[in-house]
Amino acid sequence: MKSRLLSLLVIAVMILGVLPIVSGVADTTDPYVDDPFDDKPTTSSQGGTTTVTKAPSVTTTTAPKTTEKKSIGKKISGLKLRMTSVNSLKLTWNQTENAEYYNVYRTDGSKAIGFYKKVTSNSFVDKSLKRGKTYSYQIKAFSKTLNQSSDFSSKVKADIFPDKISSVSAKVKATSIALTVKKVKGAQKYEVVYSTNKNFKNKKTKTSKSNKITVKKLKKNTKYFFKIRAVKKVANKNYYTKYFKLNKKTKK
Repeated sequence: MKSRLLSLLVIAVMILGVLPIVSGVADTTDPYVDDPFDDKPTTSSQGGTTTVTKAPSVTTTTAPKTTEKKSIGKKISGLKLRMTSVNSLKLTWNQTENAEYYNVYRTDGSKAIGFYKKVTSNSFVDKSLKRGKTYSYQIKAFSKTLNQSSDFSSKVKADIFPDKISSVSAKVKATSIALTVKKVKGAQKYEVVYSTNKNFKNKKTKTSKSNKITVKKLKKNTKYFFKIRAVKKVANKNYYTKYFKLNKKTKK
């Protein structure tokens, strides 16, 4: 009987000695911990209980897109005029922001300026000019998409070289005749052709930048035939008015 009790006591002592070791192993087991930024669950173990903790989510903020409202340029700048011939000219101007087309406005002085042509580029050639007229132009830009238009441009003006001289007066002396031509707009010089023959045989020519021309060294008491015209150079080409004709006789 005593031997049996002793055996049970030894077994109990052995069991009590092993339990702290097993408990220590269980308590010192490291839990598996995830990267908190990988958006996966994190596990930990305490006292035999497993706790699952979800990693905090990272919120990405996107700046709102800003939409810039388009508008047409309000000011047309750089409008220029250049004569290409005696009865044609070219208009050019700076491109206007967001413009889809331009309207050209024109007047020849006989009425108020009004719509003339629609163009899609920032230039326009007008070939329908009449001699002796004065033309004025303005430009306006338009956008059909934006339903907008610009302000009018500044105004440019062109005096078109006339095709005739309106009048010539003469002051006669014995050996000279002084001619005064009514000034012609745009004329750069005046040309006088004269002769004692009505068919202008043996003619002589005299030119002057002034509208007052004196023909000298003439014969006394002699009839002279004159024809006068104004001259203008455009694009390296000379243009003329029609001849103005008159006859004058020198004094004795």
